[in-house]
Amino acid sequence: MGRRQALRLVAESASPLLDLAGGYILARAIHMVEELGILDLIGTAGASSAELAVSTGMHQVPLERLLHALSGCGVLVEQDGRFACGPIGAALRRGSPDAAAVRLLGRKGMWDAFGDLRRTLETGEPALKRHRPTAMYDAGDGEAGLLADAMLAFHRGEVEGVAASCALGDKSLALDVGGGSGNLMTELLKANGGLSGIIYDRPQTEAAAQRRIAEAGLTDRCRFEGGSFFERVPAGADVYILSHVLHDWSDADALSILKNCRAAAGAGSLLLIVESVRGEADPDAASGLYDLILLGTTEGRIRSREEHRALLEQAGFRLTDVQATSRPVSIVRAVAA
Repeated sequence: MGRRQALRLVAESASPLLDLAGGYILARAIHMVEELGILDLIGTAGASSAELAVSTGMHQVPLERLLHALSGCGVLVEQDGRFACGPIGAALRRGSPDAAAVRLLGRKGMWDAFGDLRRTLETGEPALKRHRPTAMYDAGDGEAGLLADAMLAFHRGEVEGVAASCALGDKSLALDVGGGSGNLMTELLKANGGLSGIIYDRPQTEAAAQRRIAEAGLTDRCRFEGGSFFERVPAGADVYILSHVLHDWSDADALSILKNCRAAAGAGSLLLIVESVRGEADPDAASGLYDLILLGTTEGRIRSREEHRALLEQAGFRLTDVQATSRPVSIVRAVAA
């Protein structure tokens, strides 16, 4: 079920407002189904609530009630006392980007952050100051690659749109600052045959990045370098990329990142900032929701063109353009002044 279909179902509801206001209840049920691995246990043969209760160690009666509720929204299908995968249920099977995103959104740190939203609105202090600081961004539960996989779901189809809007035929070396698993870099290299790339991020992301580079057949044109963009950014590239980085941080921290990019960039080097820009397109439900996630979990936010311009100028860059893409993100272009 896509977002458009979900919105249509809400619009047809007897009380769309109550559906939206109570949406957290259904969301929590979906978190539980993912956490328990229900769709993997169901497999292709289906399973009864009794079988699933034994497999998960849950009490059968409340588990059956939860499964029955999710049979009404496409996650499951119930027939003759057995539950099977519904139209959208397959995405909750372990290993899919959607399942990783659901797990991330269902973490206790995330749940607590938004349960404390009133305090955030009262004080302006993000929930990360009061709850686990790594509510969204730390795979501290030992699930390597959780964040990278979840980002594939959150930004599905985006890297292709960005690569198509970002001709770099006259450039030789691009450096993706905070490039994670290399999802964007590999698409840029595919679209620009003369370009080489460096993915720069924390050392713990190297395995995922190297795997993606190899899968894309780009080991001769792309490499990984570990480090922190708060400490330094490697020099020598003629294109520096910050994709979904600055909006995670306060103005002071974002400025620190930009200054490190400027210290590495030569005069005239190109800087590309890929993220939603407030006011550059029609209001989009996805970008609005993402800004709320940032509100509850980080000190960052989705910024306007002028807010980007001010930060860039303080760091020694000059904003030249804000380019729309086919997705709800823009490409902020700047050059080293």
